Amino acid sequence: MNYQKRIVVDPKIMVGKPVIKGTRITVELILKLLAQGVTVDELISQKYYPHLQKFDVYAAIEYATELIREERVYPLTWGRNLYSTPFSKGGESLYGSKQQTAQETGR
Repeated sequence: MNYQKRIVVDPKIMVGKPVIKGTRITVELILKLLAQGVTVDELISQKYYPHLQKFDVYAAIEYATELIREERVYPLTWGRNLYSTPFSKGGESLYGSKQQTAQETGR
């Protein structure tokens, strides 16, 4: 399935949230309803959104899957202070100044 034909991101529609093309139904809403136990058949029934098709729901799931697949995770580095990052060494920031530890700041 190609979700790009069914999912639209337009700043003028729902403040740029991804929606089903031709609607104001967000991908977020579809995923939330599915997570709450609403079935695909219920979602496209008269009770919820009869103008949706199963492929719209599947496109929303595929869109979310693609976002997660492309997500980058950067591990936290726990050095000698709480403010260490993967880009600092031993409390030194990228700019060369010493960062304060939690103990030094009294936190």
